[in-house]
Amino acid sequence: MSDAAERTGTERQATEVSASAAESGEPKSKTPGPGRVARAYFDAVSAQDVDAMAACWAPGGIDRIVPVNRELRALAESVTLRRAL
Repeated sequence: MSDAAERTGTERQATEVSASAAESGEPKSKTPGPGRVARAYFDAVSAQDVDAMAACWAPGGIDRIVPVNRELRALAESVTLRRAL
């Protein structure tokens, strides 16, 4: 399977945003801004796409889930809990 075929919808969207920025002459950024990361994360949550959610986290990040009174370290603990839900 090709790399493009394995990407999630959110990852494809981020790639398309980068490509359109390059075409418009906007400077390329190595990392997306916080707004783009937040949008990608909440789109992934809405789609219940755990892999796309995990792609938004830096290793060691803290995921505080208030309704279940848990504090998880990204990526392993967060992914494990979300897959169980």
